[in-house]
This record gives sequence, structure tokens and C-alpha cells, in this order.
Amino acid sequence: MSRATLLAMLFFSPWVLEWPIAVPGLDCNEVKLRLADGLALLSVAAYALAGWPGRERLRQSQLKVFGLALAALVVFAASSMLWAASRVTALAFTIRLAWWIAIAIRVACDDVPPRYIAVALLSGLFLQAVVGIAQFAAQRQLGLSVFGELPIELAYPGVSVISAGNATLIRLYGLSGHPNVIGGYAAIALLVGTGLLREQRAQWWALWLIGLIGLLNGNVVLMLIAFFVFLGAGQEINATVQAGYMQDRLVGDAMMTDFQTLTNGSTLD
Repeated sequence: MSRATLLAMLFFSPWVLEWPIAVPGLDCNEVKLRLADGLALLSVAAYALAGWPGRERLRQSQLKVFGLALAALVVFAASSMLWAASRVTALAFTIRLAWWIAIAIRVACDDVPPRYIAVALLSGLFLQAVVGIAQFAAQRQLGLSVFGELPIELAYPGVSVISAGNATLIRLYGLSGHPNVIGGYAAIALLVGTGLLREQRAQWWALWLIGLIGLLNGNVVLMLIAFFVFLGAGQEINATVQAGYMQDRLVGDAMMTDFQTLTNGSTLD
């Protein structure tokens, strides 16, 4: 269950679907539980109830430094309550930081198959791209408010748009709270997902997808990322092909063994 909720959390990370939490001293709209937050909590809770398998890994030097650095970050966040204008707000966000650090440590302690992580990220990106492209084509929301889709219309103030000549177009929102969230998620899914998923076909469609999102979203950075990763993937394919040619080959296989010696009086005939 812990691993399943972890992968679901990766899939639903960009979703804006959330619910307000009643916290004494705070407006109910100040603290909200996002779907990804809830899945992260379930994953950590299930992992803890299972006895936190893999906790011995935290004794390794690299993970020990990683854990200590995250613990120091939580302490610093908690200390902000001393000077924060609203101590309750600082406490609420410190707790949120702590549970996301817990999910990071939980991932570090577990052997989650890389292919599963890649599939979760890339499938989440694919869904967001489909919804976002449909929104871009319709230039309005698709009626998916039950899934957290925001009401996006050109007439609404604050809607993120791009200008193309005399036309003003709504950017791709997907099911996220802002197009930049989709851009960040797409970059992570591309770099991490295609790095973990070693099948070249998956890398190619992911690159085309991220390039299309960058083009429609007016995000030059995403298009550059897709371009350079495309070049890198091409070099990787060439290196793989060459390595395949040279596998189990000897240096003698590349040497000429059938030759004739020439004397000083030899002619071209």
C-alpha cells in the first residue's frame, strides 16, 4: 500500500484538487490538504506501520548527511515561529514541510523500481498534456471541476495568457493551479522519467510531448530542455549501437590479415 500511494502521489502531484482544513486560529482557506499531500501522508504512515523497512540505510554516510540536512531544515522552519507574524501559520507550514521531508526519507529507504517511478511521472504528464491541449484548443475550461479544474476564461482577471500577434490565448492549465506548475512537472517528468525508463521509444514520445507543451505554453525553457535532451538521447543511441557492434569483438577482428608485401620494383599492375 505504501508503494502504491507513493506512485499515486507522483501521478497526482500537479493536481490542484484540495480540501480546506480547520485549524484553530486560522481561516479555513489558509491551510488546505492537496490530494498529493494526502497520498504522501498515507504512504509515510503505511511505511511506518510496516516497521520502516530499510531504515538501516540511513546509517550510510550519504543518506546520513541527507537526513541530517533535512532535519536541520525542519528545525530552521520551526524556529521561524519566533519571529513570524502568525505563529499558527508558521507551525502549519512547518508540519507540511516535515511530512514532505518524511516522504523524501521514505523514498531513500525503499527500493522502488525505477520503471514504476518513470511510468507514474510520464503517465501523469500525459494526462495533464491531454487536458491542457484540449483547454488550449477550446480556450476555456472543459467542465472538469470535479477533478479540480479551475474556471479559466479570457474574461476572468488573473488568467495566464500568451499573446500571438493580435490574439490573446489562454495557456495550458491542465488540472493544475497554474501553467508554470505544469511546466515544472513536465521538466521533472522528462528529465527523471526518461532517465529511469531506459526504453528509447518512451524517451522519444516524452521528448515530443514536452516540446509540444513548451511550444503551446510559450515556454522557451521547456523547448530548449526538450531539444538538448533530444540531442543527448541521440548521442546515447549512437553510443549504444557502437557498443553493440564492438561487443565480444577482439582487436584482431579489426586488423587486416590478408595482405601482400611489395618490393622496390613493384608496379600498380
